[in-house]
Amino acid sequence: PPFQPYHLNIVVNDFAKNDTRAIAALGPTFTDHVRGVLARLGVHGTMNITASRPGKLAGVADAADVIWSNPAAVAEAMQRFNYTAIASMENMKLGHAQSKFGGVFITHDGPSHAHIRTEDDCAREPVSIAAISRKGFGGFLMHLKHLMERGAATKELLNHPGIIKTGSQPAVVALVNAGNITCGFIRTHILESTPPEGRANIRILGQRHDTAAVLFPFNVSTRFWPEWSVAVHPRVPRELASLVKEALLAVRSPS
Repeated sequence: PPFQPYHLNIVVNDFAKNDTRAIAALGPTFTDHVRGVLARLGVHGTMNITASRPGKLAGVADAADVIWSNPAAVAEAMQRFNYTAIASMENMKLGHAQSKFGGVFITHDGPSHAHIRTEDDCAREPVSIAAISRKGFGGFLMHLKHLMERGAATKELLNHPGIIKTGSQPAVVALVNAGNITCGFIRTHILESTPPEGRANIRILGQRHDTAAVLFPFNVSTRFWPEWSVAVHPRVPRELASLVKEALLAVRSPS
């Protein structure tokens, strides 16, 4: 049967500072794609996309028809507000299929770094550590959290004099591969997508791919890098939700 014109309020629930600039760049790509797919199916309407801060889900759940967020927030929306998860981000990055989303501790595979045997050794001085920044979530902070949980480090590692801010994770790999840095903290996909010659001298000290049991099958999610997933409010007609899901599944990298 023909659909009535729709209006969907889409909330992206993962921005620490309600980053309107990111939404300004992201919104048109996301909504134009979904709206275009629906239009080709003869379904027409409008969409509005906004951002909300993490932890503010209760304040937006009733107003949002569609929530795009991390597994924890989507699981909360499903449990507390009866949302239904309909799609999850494909495990692709830079056109390269990933086995997992997570974090990796690396060192140089050479005699000068033979004394670095475990990831815990990266927390001991004198050591130089390459990381995207001291505030990088998956590129530094989650590695620090892991070391703290093991008792190998404290928050003081944030002020470690040997931390080298690279500004990008590929630069971390390059510095460690060249032997200029003792340890490097990166996300999994950075190493997997690096050409073999760019990681020929890399030795992996540890990989963190811890997963958490949630209501929706987030097959590659880890706490280092959760998949972004989409859930719909119960008031959204089931047929429309199904079509939105089909539109999302039609997204191809690098969309």
